[in-house]
Amino acid sequence: MGLLCEQGIVGFSIFLWMFIKIFRKFFVKYHKIENEKFEYICISIISSITGFLTNGMTDFVFTFQENTFLFWFFIGIIYSILTIENFQKRT
Repeated sequence: MGLLCEQGIVGFSIFLWMFIKIFRKFFVKYHKIENEKFEYICISIISSITGFLTNGMTDFVFTFQENTFLFWFFIGIIYSILTIENFQKRT
């Protein structure tokens, strides 16, 4: 709700679109992961991101720099794991 108030409908729509793309890409590639450790890490991180977004429905958690850094760090780890997994399949 804080994002909707601060950024408006357009900013909120872009934010929502971005996370729909991230979640869709994750779930499409998640079923192709062969390394069990990567699988557990991805599920735990996506659960953390879901918790962030759920908490963000009532409180704007991105006003604090530490929270924002942790959130984008989680997104980066997921993309790194998916990239490593794709690279390992090619070689």
